[in-house]
Formats: sequence, C-alpha cells, structure tokens
Amino acid sequence: MSRADKTATNASYDIEIDPETLLPVKLRVLLLTGQKGTTITKNGKIVGGDHVAFYFDYALSEFDTAKIEMPREAQVALAQIR
Repeated sequence: MSRADKTATNASYDIEIDPETLLPVKLRVLLLTGQKGTTITKNGKIVGGDHVAFYFDYALSEFDTAKIEMPREAQVALAQIR
C-alpha cells in the first residue's frame, strides 16, 4: 500500500531559453509528492511536513538520447486510444 498522498502532489517546470537564438536549451521538471497524514498543504501546494522531491534536468541536445522502456501492457493500452 502506497503512503503517497495523491491530493498533495505538485509539479512544475522551468524552461531555459538561449538569449541569442531564443530557443529552449534546458528543461527542469520538479515533482513533489506528500505522505499521507504528514504533509502540510496550503491552497493545494505543499508547504511543509514530510514530502519527496524529484528533479529531472534535460538539455536540449540530450532529448533524443532518452530511452524509455514501456511495459507491453502500456503499449497495448496506448495503441487502443483513439
């Protein structure tokens, strides 16, 4: 049984733009998830207590190198969405 609190989960992202080319060069994704009964929230945002933060940093030149292995069941489910 998961102790993660789905009602106390937040996500945000930052995009870094190259000032010369005006193209995106970096993407940072931040995911926060709270723990049931121990996370403090205010207006839907995590503001304290027990929680976990995950950071994902991507450089534009690395986007094509990401390898995601998708379970067969997920592939079948996605193929059925129309």
